[in-house]
Amino acid sequence: MHNANLRGKVLICVTILAIQCHVVLCSKILVVLPSPGYSQHILMEPLIMALSMRGHNVTVISGFAVKDPSNVRNIVVDFDKVDITPNDLFELRNLDLFTNIRILHHLGLSVTEQLLANRQVQKLIHSGEKFDLVAVETFFNEAHHAFAKHFDAHQVLLHSIGIIEWNSHMVANPNLPSYLPTSFSGYTTKMTFKERFRNTIALWFDRFYKFYVNYPAHQRLVDQYFPAKYDLEELVYNSSLMLSCSHLSSTEPQPLTSAIIEVGGMHIVNKKLPEDLKELLDSAKEGVILFSLGSNAKSSMLSKELIGTIITSIGKLDQKVLWTFDDDKIKDAPANLRISKWFPQTDILAHPNTVLFVSHCGMGSTTEAIHFGVPVICMPIFGDQFMNSKRLALFGMGLELPWESITGDAFGESVRHALSDYRFKENAKKRSEIFRDRPMGPLDLAVYWVDYVLRHNGARHLRNSIYELKWYQLYSVDVILVLVLVFVGCIYGLSATVNLVVAKGKKRKVE
Repeated sequence: MHNANLRGKVLICVTILAIQCHVVLCSKILVVLPSPGYSQHILMEPLIMALSMRGHNVTVISGFAVKDPSNVRNIVVDFDKVDITPNDLFELRNLDLFTNIRILHHLGLSVTEQLLANRQVQKLIHSGEKFDLVAVETFFNEAHHAFAKHFDAHQVLLHSIGIIEWNSHMVANPNLPSYLPTSFSGYTTKMTFKERFRNTIALWFDRFYKFYVNYPAHQRLVDQYFPAKYDLEELVYNSSLMLSCSHLSSTEPQPLTSAIIEVGGMHIVNKKLPEDLKELLDSAKEGVILFSLGSNAKSSMLSKELIGTIITSIGKLDQKVLWTFDDDKIKDAPANLRISKWFPQTDILAHPNTVLFVSHCGMGSTTEAIHFGVPVICMPIFGDQFMNSKRLALFGMGLELPWESITGDAFGESVRHALSDYRFKENAKKRSEIFRDRPMGPLDLAVYWVDYVLRHNGARHLRNSIYELKWYQLYSVDVILVLVLVFVGCIYGLSATVNLVVAKGKKRKVE
């Protein structure tokens, strides 16, 4: 009898586990990647492939196709009407903080509508198809949160930068402007009073513009491109958790809620170098310098004078230089310079002979430099790149080189300084050790938490009560106002009492 009961319990447990495994391994997942830049797609592609290999059926809406389409359905959107061109990106650094905020919100709105208006996307929306989970990259694209509501699916947010003013409110994570810099500020967590003042004003401006200008526009997109009517505010706060491509070693420690999982570095997968590149790096006795401005800005957009100045400086270096340049027909290139439209950046940084990385300091490149412990010459162009540059300098592994200061042999002097000062390499290695020292690899961690949301039917227990608070309640503005009123009332009462006593004293003297 006892054995029969035991077998029955075991059978029940096995059945439950089998059902759970079936739910997790056979789930349908929709991934929405609205960023028009390829660098953001690169960060998310390994997660897509890992989910596919786990047995999930994955549909991806992106500007780029997943390279290995096995068990993955691609819906490729042509963001041909993006208002900002690569050349404009170099101009953005000359604009003020508030103009940049408005431009980026406008860019996000444009990208959001282009994705929703795509014929294949509309066909999917009206297909009657069902999904178990929708993963949405956050890029000023709040209207895309309607996908999860429309398909009656759990929602997971993805972000390629970290927890900043763009997305912190979506997972009820407090954003303190006294400590956390806005993405366009170029500050670190260590701010002066002037910087904290400017940062606070920037955050307030961003919130005002987001809620009172941009959100109504996104609500119109939801009404236009989805068959049912959804309230945007409800959509924005409908996420189970956020996977952030950050780590305390790359974005500095900050307070995070239980709904935020840091998976910085999940895209880093080493591959074998092509034979010609392997031979070049192996034979580089003085080392190799990798020079890349990422996938959005184009090196060819630099002025001919600036390109000429940099090339002249490169020719004076002992190291070999690999420059990712979209125009591979540069005349009179020195013997130590190799130009290509594409280099396998991760694999080059992994090589022991790579001694320096000249970078725009996008989040992906910053993460890779930290992972492999390679010092960086920081040449930020726009957006969060200035903040990443400041952080690398704060960590002691980066040397900032503003574009405006590249005159004469300034480029070469910066390179020689970074290579001759052992502290840059030493600090880079220390930072790499911190980055790598984790109980679980970031890609495995990301996959685990996606499955966690599926296993626990949305994992609503991760949500905290901040969602129920208004902004003035969250930051105790109402409490402070009451205290101020009580203080003013006490002062007024004390003053009135003193005046009354003085008046009575004068009255007695007169009598």
